[in-house]
Amino acid sequence: MQPIRHLKETPLLSSRTLQPETDRVRILTFFYCVCMVPVGICASDDPAQLKQFDRVAVSAIDSTLTPNAQAKKSFELGRLHFEKAEWRLAENAFTESLKAESGFSADILFYLARTEVALRKFDEANETLDKLEQREGRSVRVLCTRALSQFAAGDVPVAIETATAAINKQPDHSYALYIRGLAYLANRDPASALADFSRAECGAESDFGISGVTLALNRAKALEALGRTRESTMAVLEARDMEPESLEALAAYWHCQRRDGYLPEALQTAKLALEFHPIEERAIQIAAISYAENEEFAAALRHAKTWAAIAPSSPAAQRLLSQSYFACDETASALKILEDMLAKEPNDMWARSEKALILAMSSKTKEQREEAQQLTDALPDSGDMAAWCWLVKAIAWLADDPQKAAQCLSQADTSNMSPRHRHYLRQVRTRLKLANAKNAAGGV
Repeated sequence: MQPIRHLKETPLLSSRTLQPETDRVRILTFFYCVCMVPVGICASDDPAQLKQFDRVAVSAIDSTLTPNAQAKKSFELGRLHFEKAEWRLAENAFTESLKAESGFSADILFYLARTEVALRKFDEANETLDKLEQREGRSVRVLCTRALSQFAAGDVPVAIETATAAINKQPDHSYALYIRGLAYLANRDPASALADFSRAECGAESDFGISGVTLALNRAKALEALGRTRESTMAVLEARDMEPESLEALAAYWHCQRRDGYLPEALQTAKLALEFHPIEERAIQIAAISYAENEEFAAALRHAKTWAAIAPSSPAAQRLLSQSYFACDETASALKILEDMLAKEPNDMWARSEKALILAMSSKTKEQREEAQQLTDALPDSGDMAAWCWLVKAIAWLADDPQKAAQCLSQADTSNMSPRHRHYLRQVRTRLKLANAKNAAGGV
């Protein structure tokens, strides 16, 4: 889909394409002569007066438009905002366009529905699609947009059915295959998702644009879910080769590198993403994580602060910020974040385990160690956090009861720990060896 040009450069007043500068000057000069001289606006080099000249001229142009032309102008403006993902502005423009009777209101309804889905206004999107269906029946684009809305709303099985209905009408419709692939992936059916993603082609339909990068990255997700990690990485590299500066492709490649244990290489990819996208939250996030994983804690803290400032309500940002503060020996700042998290959610096991860890690692008194030990009492013994929680319990008891610490450590499944957890695991094992050696020497 070609990018929509600035409104003043779109052919609303002529069937030919306007030359941006020449025709704009001609049009404004014409309206200057016809509309502005009578109201006393004279030619001037003053910037403020020229801006007023421009505004009045455009207003004069608008006043000459027929309702159909006005609808077209609002529609083109909506498309401009739509392409830039400025959803609320797009919604306003499409709604304004619908007010004027026009010969292309079905297209307006189509784009308005997609905009409402992007704004997560699913009820409004369904009403808009009902109006569109009254005009053109259960067309492929109606079915595709319904499937998109259902998928975004979490109605995954229904989205699969609706996308399948679209595919039955047009078996090679790439966007229908793409939406069904997304739904299959969410429904834990990566094999079916991969089949649909492999059949879809980028840019196949004018109404729905799918980039090659998007298709390749979703194919990579399906391959990874099937355990075909090498092929998954190759699909990500395919996406990166298409658009070397794509943040989505770089972030996916970063994920593959971390997944396969290439942490220094992942940091280089994160730096590249940050170089291309210095103000994007995702780029800042992956840089902060990679710096922490490579134990460059000062840089990790710097980027974690930026991430938390951009996304203050993100638990992930607050977690990394707390960890980075502690790694940089700013214990009070780390504890403050955890206490704020526990004040909001007292049963936050992650915050509880981190607070216990910090108190145990930095304790100078028996009272602090006892508080850490009490915090570990409520930590889960099973589930996703179990290995980490057993490790924290071992750390909490290390100074006062090495035998109990060893028992806790024996309960932890250390086979699949993160780099950070392995860092603490090494410390616990080293200190247990020292304690055992001291006991063997009779406590000397």
